[in-house]
Amino acid sequence: MVRISETIVRIAHISDTHLGYTRYAKLCPETGRNQREVDVQEAYGRAVDAILERDVDLVIHSGDVFDSVRPATHVIIGFLKQTARITLSANIPYLVVAGNHETPRLRTTTAALEYSNLVNAYSAHGFEINYERIEVGNAVVGITLVPHGAVATAGAVTPERDADINILVTHGMVPGLEARQHEMGEANLQPGMLESAFDYIALGHYHEFHEHKPNAYYAGATERFGFGEVDSTPGFAIVEFDNNGLASAEHVEIPARPMLDLKKISARDMDAAKLTEEVRKHTS
Repeated sequence: MVRISETIVRIAHISDTHLGYTRYAKLCPETGRNQREVDVQEAYGRAVDAILERDVDLVIHSGDVFDSVRPATHVIIGFLKQTARITLSANIPYLVVAGNHETPRLRTTTAALEYSNLVNAYSAHGFEINYERIEVGNAVVGITLVPHGAVATAGAVTPERDADINILVTHGMVPGLEARQHEMGEANLQPGMLESAFDYIALGHYHEFHEHKPNAYYAGATERFGFGEVDSTPGFAIVEFDNNGLASAEHVEIPARPMLDLKKISARDMDAAKLTEEVRKHTS
């Protein structure tokens, strides 16, 4: 809870950008790259546009910046160029935790998020809890970062006492939350972490904007990443604090390529010509 400052603090909470995600064989005619990879990169750019329009004091990313442990060089460069618009051009602090997609299995493997320090973004990508103290006007924001690699052993996590606003940023699944699909390597968040007395808990991994409890939110993803997400609304969250604590957490929608989930065709009694005609009807 804010104890001293009357400053209003506005934070952009973004998550699950999955840069480098590729699917299907279609190529972008302008870049020659996989079209879905381009879609995802452009969605991150639009998210950065929307963040910069909202005069935020701080940006936090709750994991799965990249879709893999070893993203291609051009994917990393794309992330750095867009993030630099926040950290270098606008001089806004940017902090990120690693998600399950980008966390190496071995502690000795270099994490792609290490490159984020080239544009003055702070990343927690290992197997330990990190703490950063950010001054926003007259307020001190204490940010506890629990990357995916530290979730299983984190146990109870408590706020620091020297901050006016305390935020926990982590990546994992709330136990009991019904997900459309589960992934290998995902981790359930510890109950002691979710019950902690943080002013705001920034969650990543679940691709829908979702309020777990009044102070704990999933920001959702910035694009759609499977047919189970056909009805989802890509975007991020804007979180505001006033002198009474957490004032609001609102979803900001960003444009993304529409996803169509066509009805199933039962082809049991069809020959090839009839099936072709049915496919044509469904796709026209």
